[in-house]
Amino acid sequence: MRKLVKKILPAPLHREWVKFNERRNEEVAIRRFFDGLQEQKRRIKPLAGGEHINRILIVACDPFSVFGSIGDDAMITATVQQARARNPAVEIDVLLEGADAAGLVRQRGFNPVDLFGNADFIGVLCNQFEARRYDCVVVIGADVMDGYYHPLVSAKLLASADLAAAAGIKNVILGFSFNEAPHPSLSMFYSALHSGVSINVRDPVSLGRLKSFAKTNAALVADSAFSLAASEADADTSSWIARRRAEGYRVMGFNLHPMLFKNADRSQIETIIQRGAEALRFVADARPVCWLLIPHDYRDGFGDQSCLRAIAELLPPSLDDRVRYLEGEWPAPVLKGVAGQLDGIVSGRMHLAIAGLGKGVPVICIAYQGKFEGLYQHFALSSSDLLSPSAFYTDEGIRTALMEFVDNADELRAQVQRKLPEVLGLSKSNFQIFEAFPERNQSIS
Repeated sequence: MRKLVKKILPAPLHREWVKFNERRNEEVAIRRFFDGLQEQKRRIKPLAGGEHINRILIVACDPFSVFGSIGDDAMITATVQQARARNPAVEIDVLLEGADAAGLVRQRGFNPVDLFGNADFIGVLCNQFEARRYDCVVVIGADVMDGYYHPLVSAKLLASADLAAAAGIKNVILGFSFNEAPHPSLSMFYSALHSGVSINVRDPVSLGRLKSFAKTNAALVADSAFSLAASEADADTSSWIARRRAEGYRVMGFNLHPMLFKNADRSQIETIIQRGAEALRFVADARPVCWLLIPHDYRDGFGDQSCLRAIAELLPPSLDDRVRYLEGEWPAPVLKGVAGQLDGIVSGRMHLAIAGLGKGVPVICIAYQGKFEGLYQHFALSSSDLLSPSAFYTDEGIRTALMEFVDNADELRAQVQRKLPEVLGLSKSNFQIFEAFPERNQSIS
């Protein structure tokens, strides 16, 4: 039948027919998963929790790379820091998929739980709960809770908290963003969540979208990564920043990446590289500014290195001492330490912006997927100042915006620092669940 349809239909119609079948099969799979989840919740046995927080399960929002996005790394590391503040010896399990991800988790000293891709995900997760007796389950919500990337992954993340609540395990979905076009099938998952699921949304815009989409008891927080404790920046980078500043320059961070356009083709990527280089040169020629090019995602195919290295190569030799590419692959706490030393950051990655804002550094963001507006609202910044990826298609768009940002950096810094205590408080709200446990060291003493 498929061969016959392919032979009869013109190519464009055949592609649409294939997409229709893929969507239909996906809907069937999601519905079956939902039905299986509701049945399991009715049958699950309650598990008694411990007095102390001795063992937690972190459900990775990207089960395949876990730490590949530095934003994911920041949220996971902040979670671990907060849990270890209650018990330095707490055991950390991470739910993921695949041997590569498991190896990365072991390198960090955590226990990999390679169940995410299991055909009987619901059943094996319940068995895992019973075997390991977790005191808490933490779902890293990030930007994957609306089905934008893959609705079944979103459904599994929701199911992880849902099953934990049904089993009587303390749980939380860390603050996530929610775009304006969520996958319709997820509405039934949100509406059917156990009353014991703690849902956090990381900005007011996303919270409004979620409440319009489904009936939930979601709470407003700020991103959990604001709570990440920074580490010292590497000595070479710190030394370069200090030298440039002593010479009278401002040092600004800069980040671009290939995901600014969904499914970007080669032409679009080349455009943002070319325009990005032109903008940096334009501002450097007009103002005493140096640029630090900062990758904030190291995943193959999604990472920032290719764009930023290409931009550095397009700049003239006369700017060699004023433009620096941040070499190496650095964990989230170190990159937050780097961000805190800068005078401003231009970022296409939300969590690089959060790293800077969390240290009181002004930012201007290149927005995509509708997740930056709410971040700006936390700091009472105007969403009209967000840069659209479409600005890369105009001669003046991005370079004019960067010039204005450099000129207004002091005013923006003051605004960010006024709002920062409130935002940090909202971020800490993600981890109220840990405060239900006494500190282990206090208990022993």
